[in-house]
Amino acid sequence: MRNKAAFKNPDEFYFGMVHTKMVGGVHQKKVDNSVSGDELKKFKKDDATYVAMKHQMESRKVEKLRANLHGISKLEGAPQNKRIIFVDPPPKKQRSAVARPSSSQADGSNEPLEDVDMGVMQSLRTPAVTPASRAASKKADKVSAKAEKKLAARYSELKQREQRQAKLAQVMQRISQERALIGKGRRKKLRTKQGQ
Repeated sequence: MRNKAAFKNPDEFYFGMVHTKMVGGVHQKKVDNSVSGDELKKFKKDDATYVAMKHQMESRKVEKLRANLHGISKLEGAPQNKRIIFVDPPPKKQRSAVARPSSSQADGSNEPLEDVDMGVMQSLRTPAVTPASRAASKKADKVSAKAEKKLAARYSELKQREQRQAKLAQVMQRISQERALIGKGRRKKLRTKQGQ
């Protein structure tokens, strides 16, 4: 290597030398990152167009979600329907025929007969609970839990999309200000009525 360096032609030229310079005996590449004003305007315009498109997409999605959730939220307060089957009690004539006269009525007193139902009426008033109805109620509970979970996920998605839409609106405003500053003409500082 030393021998090769000693016999190097001083007029030797490589195109890579155009982009490098010697600083303290070390080759360093020249970096030209300067962007012209026209290119910067074009970049800002492209950025503004892209952000505006994304903002419009988000706003459409938010509107769709709101429309769907608006209809669902009305149904949210309504109670869930459950099927409970009540068996009608037998007519009063049949109940009085079933009742036996007590010893006090055999004496000839005019006291009204008491209805003796022996628990029959109580069993008729309570809903019949069968294994099939229990399974159906468990299944209905699972379905309602899934529906509530989906609804919560939709509301969460709506909230996230609204936040994203607000951020995109802020970015659009900032980019439009930067574009205005890059543009031609004199810069004016705007003040509010309060003088801030």
